[in-house]
Amino acid sequence: MPKRRTDDVVHAVMTDHLIQRRPPARDLLAELSERHPTDAEEYHGEVVPYYPNPLPRTDENLLYRAVAQVALRNNLQQGVADLARETARVRPGNAEFYMVLGDALQSGGKPQVAVAAYEQALRLRPDFPRGLLTLAAALKGAGQLPRAEDT
Repeated sequence: MPKRRTDDVVHAVMTDHLIQRRPPARDLLAELSERHPTDAEEYHGEVVPYYPNPLPRTDENLLYRAVAQVALRNNLQQGVADLARETARVRPGNAEFYMVLGDALQSGGKPQVAVAAYEQALRLRPDFPRGLLTLAAALKGAGQLPRAEDT
């Protein structure tokens, strides 16, 4: 039985159990190049939960879905808008929601709005070192150098 390279794992060689009358024209053991998906082939739509289906529409689920949308960078603009809306509506007691929102806004070039999110996170958790560092970076990006230095 002939050996050949697999199409999905190009560095692996396997025994081909299909016995053909005429051998293929190409070399079955020749090196194949890995195929990387292009940006157009990757999914950039809405994050959709698989299980349970449908996901119950609780405040916590809506918040975590928005966080997943932002963290995976799929449909980022809508994800940031959803996360901002849900944090404003629910007012979660966990500082991490505001940190994720601030990080997304900061990377989106909106340091002024990110400052407000980081400040809210620090109101909930004043001893949060990462919150202080990211707030200082956002203040610096917003041009508020004296406040950034104090922070």
